Amino acid sequence: EPPFSLLRNETGKVGGYIGAIWNIMEKKLNFSTVFEEESVFGILVNGSWNGMIEKLRSRCVDIAISEFTMTRDRMEVVDFSLPPTII
Repeated sequence: EPPFSLLRNETGKVGGYIGAIWNIMEKKLNFSTVFEEESVFGILVNGSWNGMIEKLRSRCVDIAISEFTMTRDRMEVVDFSLPPTII
């Protein structure tokens, strides 16, 4: 199975499950994405965030495409898309 998300530098597209959804959205909604790689999801260290969470919090980027765990601390500083509910 493919990973959830994977930046493919040679194509400039995102791969994996989440990437496939993002690529469909780009095409259907007619927009393009400029990616900025980050190797750390983001944790709170001594009261300061790092990684992708900090880039989102400080508005250096508009969105992060990855498989984040929605923790209480992260939910206080960034918005998450909500998973669909199962009936």
